[in-house]
Amino acid sequence: GMSTMIKNLVTSSGAKAFDGALKDTVSPFLASRKGNQGYYDPEIGDYVDGTDVTYTGRGVFGSYNDFEIQANQIDINDVKLTCLQDEVGDKPKVDDTIAHNDTIHSVVSVKQDPSGATWTIQLRGLANVG
Repeated sequence: GMSTMIKNLVTSSGAKAFDGALKDTVSPFLASRKGNQGYYDPEIGDYVDGTDVTYTGRGVFGSYNDFEIQANQIDINDVKLTCLQDEVGDKPKVDDTIAHNDTIHSVVSVKQDPSGATWTIQLRGLANVG
């Protein structure tokens, strides 16, 4: 249908932009979340032998403009990650961690554009590593 056509158009032109004009600003990232929690060990009061889910993607890391910050309870230091859904290995979820350029961020919100081609992910820095 029409929405599939739009999605394909946005995805293909988006991929061209990612490979062309935006190439210098597009960065790969590694994301992870707690997956299977394993079993609860009352001795240590935590879950052990859990497996984390990891996935990769690439996108443009940018900042929010003043309007977005005022309208949406966005922290001035939050990072806006825009990525093509086709290039992200899993659906991002709130509280996932995303590592990029020696910085670890926590996912605060995930929005999908109406055509289903891109994710806009709000990130909040956790710590600098390295």
